[in-house]
Amino acid sequence: MTQTIHVLGGGLAGLVTAYYARRHGREVSVYEAAPDVGGNARTLRFEDVLVDTGAHRLHDKSPVATEAFRDLLGPSMRKVEATSEIRYQGKGIAFPLRPLNAARQLGPATFLRVACEVMQHSLRPRREPTTFQDLALSRYGPTLAEALLLGYSEKLWGVPTSRLAPSVAGGRLRGLTLGTMLRELISGRSAAAHLDGAFYYPTRGFGMLADALVEAVGPERIQTRAIVTRIRHEGGRIRAIEVNGGLPRPVGEVMSTLPLPRFVGLLDPAPPGAVLEAASTLRYRHVRLAILRLNVSRVSPHASLYVPDPDVPFTRIYEPKNRSWEMAPGDKTAVVVEVPCSDWDAWWTLSDDAFVEALLPDVRRVIHGAMGEVLSMHSVRLSNAYPVLDVGHQATVDTLQEYASGFDNLALAGRAGTFRYLHTHDLFSEAAEWAKRH
Repeated sequence: MTQTIHVLGGGLAGLVTAYYARRHGREVSVYEAAPDVGGNARTLRFEDVLVDTGAHRLHDKSPVATEAFRDLLGPSMRKVEATSEIRYQGKGIAFPLRPLNAARQLGPATFLRVACEVMQHSLRPRREPTTFQDLALSRYGPTLAEALLLGYSEKLWGVPTSRLAPSVAGGRLRGLTLGTMLRELISGRSAAAHLDGAFYYPTRGFGMLADALVEAVGPERIQTRAIVTRIRHEGGRIRAIEVNGGLPRPVGEVMSTLPLPRFVGLLDPAPPGAVLEAASTLRYRHVRLAILRLNVSRVSPHASLYVPDPDVPFTRIYEPKNRSWEMAPGDKTAVVVEVPCSDWDAWWTLSDDAFVEALLPDVRRVIHGAMGEVLSMHSVRLSNAYPVLDVGHQATVDTLQEYASGFDNLALAGRAGTFRYLHTHDLFSEAAEWAKRH
């Protein structure tokens, strides 16, 4: 008889795993600690506006993923054209960076300096960057990298860019060439399509994707408020899990999307000391959201506004209505302000009212006073939103994954579960491949 797949975690990665397992005729049980599934990919309602817990979007970068998006969402999935922008010293600069736009916004002197830096870089021998700092400097040169990317990234990850792995870029950085810059200046238009300007999005928020996955899997196969409190193993197999401290539940196959250090800490018997020590060195970055419901129809036309200023605590503002007009009434909108945090940061521990109030002056300044009247304010905490990919993380992750591979009925998935910077389309393509093999 085919064994049931026990999925630990009902975030997007867990739901996608269960979805493909069901498509291959497998039985599944999903265990989610929170009252609701979706993890950090939910849509919340605040009176008459909808907001996502993150600036999520569906990119058409994997045929398997795009096919699943269409199957799950049907006519509720629409193509959106909305660019992003960096707000720098009161100016708006397109992101990912485009030479002509940057030249116009930063001025001819800065543009000439950037062109010289790009030309100097093109004459140097090519080498693989070993840090994010190397990557940013090699792609954009010191002037643009230091002004727009390095400080922003340190604010996001809480680690100097000289200690961050290049993979934190997540494929977003595009290299500039002198030829590209000249072509744009001569033609007066961008030489390449904007990477983030076109994407798919559900009509009433990203949470529709999680809801559709639940329906496809079957709500009866998903348990919420189900905290995995122990994982028992013996003889190279996971034998049972305990939920909410209850009696052991025998398991067949196990897919864990739990944060990797948490998974290792739940194992009984405990792993060797070297494995526990390796797990203790991995860190995640939290995000706290401030949601402002506003009495204006729109704040900006952009999908996201990025803020590199190191004196401003937030990294990004996004307006859900720019992804779909159904996210708010015609005469109102909402903006979501993202503040990266660690456990010990004051931004993480402040009360909801104090947190949002402290952000308001900078928010008004960044969006140039276009907010209008603030009708209501809210705050949401998102734990373990980003794995901190420092330059030494891969060796540590390899140690943990090698240990996990010793269990013949265990697999790991998701951003937290594999400690990788994955996107939604990655979750779908990897889960589809895994289900095909099993």
